[in-house]
Amino acid sequence: MIITEGTSANKKASIEQSSYLSFAHRHFAENVSDLVILGHSLGQGDEHLVKEIKKRRLPTGARRSVPRKIAIGIHTSGGSIGTQLARFRRLLTGKAAAEVYFFDAQSHPLAAPTLQIAAA
Repeated sequence: MIITEGTSANKKASIEQSSYLSFAHRHFAENVSDLVILGHSLGQGDEHLVKEIKKRRLPTGARRSVPRKIAIGIHTSGGSIGTQLARFRRLLTGKAAAEVYFFDAQSHPLAAPTLQIAAA
């Protein structure tokens, strides 16, 4: 189950009303491992997710932490690649919150044509 419409605040409120979604969001927020983002634009309505992604760092000791690694699948067929790269960097870096890497989204196994569902 996902929430696709509304502002970030609306989505956050809907998450809090669902025990399943609040459980999933809490575990997402507590996750300190590296992350792969595939098929998600992290648009204006997703600020609640961006906030959680940016604040998580991998602990390496009591006094310092290292940035988590985030790999983002970029769709090379739609829009300017440079614009996409700059937008994601702007969203997810800042204060060394993450090391951001990019890859062609079509190269990921989950993007295989055999897994795609035809539009109705």
